[in-house]
Amino acid sequence: MEKYFSSKRLERTFRELVGINGRSLSERPVADYLKEQFSHLNLTVEEDEAAAAIGGDCGNLLVRMPGRNPSAPGLIISSHLDTILPTEKLKIVEKDGVYYSDGSTILGADNRAGVAVILECARALTEGGGSPIPLELLFTVAEENGLLGAKALRRGWLKGKLLYVMDSDGLVGRVVNGAPFGVKIAVTIKGRAAHAGIDPESGVSAVVIAARAIAGMKLGRIDDLTTANIGTIRGGDAQNIVPEMVDVIGEVRSLEEENLSKQAAHMEACFRSAAAEAGGEIIFYSHPDYPGYFFPEDSRPVDLVRRALRRMGTALTLESSCGASDANIINGLGIPALVLSVGYLKPHTKEESLPRRELINAGRLVCELVHQASLK
Repeated sequence: MEKYFSSKRLERTFRELVGINGRSLSERPVADYLKEQFSHLNLTVEEDEAAAAIGGDCGNLLVRMPGRNPSAPGLIISSHLDTILPTEKLKIVEKDGVYYSDGSTILGADNRAGVAVILECARALTEGGGSPIPLELLFTVAEENGLLGAKALRRGWLKGKLLYVMDSDGLVGRVVNGAPFGVKIAVTIKGRAAHAGIDPESGVSAVVIAARAIAGMKLGRIDDLTTANIGTIRGGDAQNIVPEMVDVIGEVRSLEEENLSKQAAHMEACFRSAAAEAGGEIIFYSHPDYPGYFFPEDSRPVDLVRRALRRMGTALTLESSCGASDANIINGLGIPALVLSVGYLKPHTKEESLPRRELINAGRLVCELVHQASLK
């Protein structure tokens, strides 16, 4: 398979992919591009019903490559189709072997780089006579705005026994073997409306309750394992009305479930205390957003990556992160899933970049994972 891998073709594919505008919930142009490319390889692209479930224009895509050894445990390689911001009118710049945008948009390497390396692996495998093991290539939608595509995956659609998500920044060789549990928090704060100029004394400001609660709250990095955030505040009707209602959305993430529960309880207590003091009330709602995971150094998912990287002469770096990804959701489906770096830097910013050598290394890593998974 290695002799069929083409770095020039991979680079060309990456350039084509970042030139397609397709942010979250609007990935159809990217999906259509992939369907055309896979049709040239005589591979069928399945599309699920995620679009209707999440309000997008495209579902998750899945390509199945039968293995020459059909009884071998199947492998799944995944990436997401969307970008966090538009890439319309993107102008790609290459300087000293590094890809950038011209600064007017993001580059979109997160995660068109992941899509490109998976497509190149499929091409190399096809030209080399097919995959040695049953291989599934999964492309999810709406990852950037809440892992929505992965959350809509139908249980049982994926048949593989191990999954790698090509979706992390940093040099190739970085493996996210630990990721957080997440809780979403939604709070409705009820005060009492009054005319702000004529009779403010009769009012109870829901905005003031929210402000006092948040001011007394531990937020940001709580400890080495835990983060918390208040993300949105919406409410009020007019500048001359004491606001009666405010809705607050936040989150807690932690690598330890006990810390997660403790922080969520602290945030609820702050809202309840502020409401009671002011004469208002709250409706506090929290629910699990995604499960966490951790794979030790000697686990099979980590060992397979280690062997693949060793063959490439690249060091393995393990890291636990408070960032969530599709791997969190897929682990919750009972399929062990790890996140691997694709080599891009400063994602979600106009300074985003991708060294050409890292793109090529990521492509070689995907091919090597398939090879190593075929060995007993």
